[in-house]
Amino acid sequence: MNKVYLFVLVLISASLTGCIESEDLPIDGEDSSELEDEPKYSTVARTTEYDALDDCPNGGIVLEFGIDVNGNGTLDDVEVDGKHIICHGSDGQDGEDGQDGEDGQDGEDGQGGGYSSDMLITRLDSPSPLLECDYGGYTISYGLDNGDGQGISANGQLEDGEVDTSTTICTKSQIELAIDYNLGSNGLSTGHFMDAEVVNDKIVFDTCFDDYGCELGIFDTSIGTYDLLKDINEGGSSNPTFQILLGGELYFTADDGIHGNELWKTDGTESGTVMVADITPGANGTSIGGLMVMNDTFYFKSYTSEYGWELFKWNSEIGLELVKDIFPGENSYGLPNGSFPTLFVEFEGHIYFTARDSWNTGSGNYELWKTDGTENGTVMVRDINGDDSSSLVSQLIVYEDIIIFTANNGVNGTELWRTDGTELGTFMVKDINPGLGTSYSGQFISFDGLIYFSAQNSSYNMELWKTDGTSEGTSLVVDIKQGYGSSSPSSFTILNNNLYFSAADAEHGMELWMTDGTVGGTSLVKDICLGPCDSAFLDYAMRMGAIYTHDGHDYFVFAGNDNVYGFEPWITDGTEEGTFILSDIHWGASDSVHPLSYSSSIYPVFVAVNDVFVVLAEDELYGMELFWNQGQITEIYYS
Repeated sequence: MNKVYLFVLVLISASLTGCIESEDLPIDGEDSSELEDEPKYSTVARTTEYDALDDCPNGGIVLEFGIDVNGNGTLDDVEVDGKHIICHGSDGQDGEDGQDGEDGQDGEDGQGGGYSSDMLITRLDSPSPLLECDYGGYTISYGLDNGDGQGISANGQLEDGEVDTSTTICTKSQIELAIDYNLGSNGLSTGHFMDAEVVNDKIVFDTCFDDYGCELGIFDTSIGTYDLLKDINEGGSSNPTFQILLGGELYFTADDGIHGNELWKTDGTESGTVMVADITPGANGTSIGGLMVMNDTFYFKSYTSEYGWELFKWNSEIGLELVKDIFPGENSYGLPNGSFPTLFVEFEGHIYFTARDSWNTGSGNYELWKTDGTENGTVMVRDINGDDSSSLVSQLIVYEDIIIFTANNGVNGTELWRTDGTELGTFMVKDINPGLGTSYSGQFISFDGLIYFSAQNSSYNMELWKTDGTSEGTSLVVDIKQGYGSSSPSSFTILNNNLYFSAADAEHGMELWMTDGTVGGTSLVKDICLGPCDSAFLDYAMRMGAIYTHDGHDYFVFAGNDNVYGFEPWITDGTEEGTFILSDIHWGASDSVHPLSYSSSIYPVFVAVNDVFVVLAEDELYGMELFWNQGQITEIYYS
């Protein structure tokens, strides 16, 4: 096979994958020797002696090279893609004896015999690191040993300045289909991958199989395979629901068809996927929601016919116990009232949650509560909005020695609040939007010693704010969309010591932004959709993204839309030049990633494990399937 033909084949292969290549593509790959079941595409070479002929009177060496297609570690005849002949030089003629002279000083060593300035020299090097040849490669250069470019003539070495031409064969990683699980164009349903957690370097998620029903699926990031983890309910569906990741094990609820819905756990192996306990003996099972763990005890909301939805706890020693009947009695239908607790955070030996203990004209008087696990230690922190109305407590985040959250006291609207766990220590931090107006503070994230969030008031629409938990320490960071309109900062992500988010200004529409917490340090990262058009639904797309590591550096992968290729995998290192599309998986303007279908509930589409990331994407051939960044493509560069 000649080199031109090989190069055409490579171009045709690349066009079929729908991949847009970038020489700066920062995607690492695994050593191909570790992929036991996959073909190895290493580049190899061999040398043989060349007999004396007319074009090489003193003999020489034949250097052959190609791609190790069968992976046996040697270059077979059918794998040879090209060759170069390196001729031996002839010995120089003896000179005539000169007259004896006086002894002189030692001189420099003379140049070796057998080389000439018109001799063709070949050199084999590793490819440039800029090409990111993750799976190997080599560069073969050749030229005359004539001293060009400040080289040394006839020294038998091909120096950089003497190189006339070179060929580089490079095998690198790319995004490609990991496995076509549902053969053909049917693909997975968009509901799959709804929950996804990394458990011991494997991706566990709930999905529905044609043969097993709705069970746990697993993606092995070491070899790129996707399969059933365990058929918990043989002949039916266990309908797993994820709860909490704890100590290398994922706790979830599932129904095995015998014990009803109960608490299970998995370490990512079939043998390690087991029921924790039959908490409620028999086939009825246990209702479990909002699971949290404190002091080796599980806390969750659960429903019983006696208490309705209340706060329960369980461990192997005490079994299942009601923590407290927060809202006792029955409603007008003769059913238990139930407090409907929603668990948020653990803080200084207590779990903080919201619950109701009475009715009002709405659904109940929901306020902020805490529990230490005992009935007497389960108390309302403060009745923020009186006895008859809910304070709408939400978005709790622990910050140093307090909890910051949002609440409505019925006077100031929904604003920024704090608590140290006491009634007196629970108060409004700042009335950002004075009076009855609501600031809609939210999306809290801890960054660089402060809490950052989005909020609005009468002076500024929805913009970026920060707080240290005090009124004077709560301020606008920057008015990104000055004048009328909101920049609507959203989907905060910390990457390489900066805070990244989606926001819109008057000139660029919704795009990728960053801040270090100062006005001067807040700027547009890249105008992905050029001009005033939006990178549509970038806020949802970023919430479905993931951070992965390559060569010790972190990168963020997300679904970007430049209004040319549709929603496709993009990557950023936080710089404009380091933000670009990775691959046009679904050719043209069609979307391969679908953040719009997840607009009501945000599910992960990208999941990363160290230097591997997996994305749920769709192309025109396979439908919705799992793609990953460990595919291989071989390219040839001429210079």
